[in-house]
Amino acid sequence: MLRSRPERSALRSRTGRRFLHGALLGLLTLGAPVAAQGAPGSFALTVSPTTLTLAPGARTVSVTVSNSGTQPVVFSAQLLRWTQSGTDALNTTPDMIVAPAQVTLPAGGRQVLRLARLGAPPTGQQAYRLLLTQQPASGGTGVQTLLRLSVPLFDGPRGEPQVQARQQGRVLTLHNTGSGHAKLGALEAQLAGNWVPLGLTYVLPGAQRTLTLPAEGTVTGLRYLADDGRVTGLPLDPDRP
Repeated sequence: MLRSRPERSALRSRTGRRFLHGALLGLLTLGAPVAAQGAPGSFALTVSPTTLTLAPGARTVSVTVSNSGTQPVVFSAQLLRWTQSGTDALNTTPDMIVAPAQVTLPAGGRQVLRLARLGAPPTGQQAYRLLLTQQPASGGTGVQTLLRLSVPLFDGPRGEPQVQARQQGRVLTLHNTGSGHAKLGALEAQLAGNWVPLGLTYVLPGAQRTLTLPAEGTVTGLRYLADDGRVTGLPLDPDRP
């Protein structure tokens, strides 16, 4: 489990009640399908489920992409290996494939994408990202704004995350020494008595994720929304280099 503690005292304060209200809204958002909206009256893509996991013994997993808009959309699908060393890094990999790799989705249409592992199952958890990237319209003129969706995929046995944080100036480093990824929903830091949002943050097993604080000051508390809906404190480790 995460090395964390329930944040009960803050919930009894006025600030805590505001956070809880926002956290519940965040939980609804995190539980909803990932979505991308085009120009009004064009396309609206949704992806479900929002997190993909290869079950033990399985080699494939599926995801459904839907277009609830009034215009067709063309997008490409690509699977990339996801690692962290302070920041997120995405790189091509021969370990996973996705099919089909390019889709023309009509208005009101749905497409099932199938993702497959090509090699032997990993002994520890590995992370990937499925990128769905809108392709430019043929014959289009002017500057086109292309949208992209990113869906996490986890493969291999998931152990327990062990996350602690350390601050150096305006840099907050989250270090996960556990064997499973940590998902920190609606992460917030307490600065000068105020809770400031840092957003949804993943920390992969054996990795570090650095965040830039929005203001100067000493972080006196961290809290996030767990998958079960609890607002949970995250420990600060003053001794980690």
